[in-house]
This record gives sequence, structure tokens and C-alpha cells, in this order.
Amino acid sequence: MTRRVAILLFDGFDLIDAGGPYEVFLTASRLAERDGLAPQYEVLLVSSGGADAVAFGGMTLTQLRDAASIGAVDIAIVPGTVDVASAVADSVLASTVEGLLRSSRVTASVCTGAFLLAEAGALQGKRATTHWEDVDDLART
Repeated sequence: MTRRVAILLFDGFDLIDAGGPYEVFLTASRLAERDGLAPQYEVLLVSSGGADAVAFGGMTLTQLRDAASIGAVDIAIVPGTVDVASAVADSVLASTVEGLLRSSRVTASVCTGAFLLAEAGALQGKRATTHWEDVDDLART
């Protein structure tokens, strides 16, 4: 059974936070296919409205899927960002994160992506972690 994985991209996201999980899931599928099995994961790069996303440092990713139109996914991943304050204040991004929370069986974040999950209420009453430099700020959210 192929599992659907959505990785949310937005302006200012950390490329390694999205690229790392992307490569892990693609490699798992490639290795399964090499062994004659069905691909294990369908990886979808998504954004709010399908808009292009400019990573921290300036790399632009295009041809993204609209997070609101992909339907149910097994796993949603929210990468981190250097500019946490701007990401958390972005109401369109917040709405997109909330939509992914509703449509995914499992939601995970990488690094400061935890702040976006906290803002959406997904971490209420749960244990979570982030980069050691930001862990005290996350505890206050």
C-alpha cells in the first residue's frame, strides 16, 4: 500500500527541513521498487494555494500542489524556518497548517516547524521538541 506524504513549503522555510524528509521517503520507495515491490510513498510538495515557495537563502520551488486540494494524506510534514515570528503570524499559512492537520493521519514537524503546529493547537497537552536554541520559546507557546 502506497502511503501519501505531504510536505508543506512556504516562504522562508528551511530547505534541509523539507529536503531531508523528501529524500528519505523517495529513497524508501526507490529501494522497494528496486526489490520488485510497489512504491511505499507518494511524496507531494504542497503550499498554500499551490503558490511557489522561496526557501531561506532564495531557492524557489515551483509547480507545488495546493495543500487544500490534495485530499487525505497519511503523513503531513511541516518544516522549520529561521523567521518563526513571520511564519506564525501568517494567517494564510496557519489556515493551511490547520487544513493539513484535519486531512492527515500523522502530522510531524522538523525543527521550528513545531511552532506552526503549536499555533494551530496541535501540541496542546502533548510533549514536543524543537532545536535546542528554541526549546524554551516553544515551551512558552
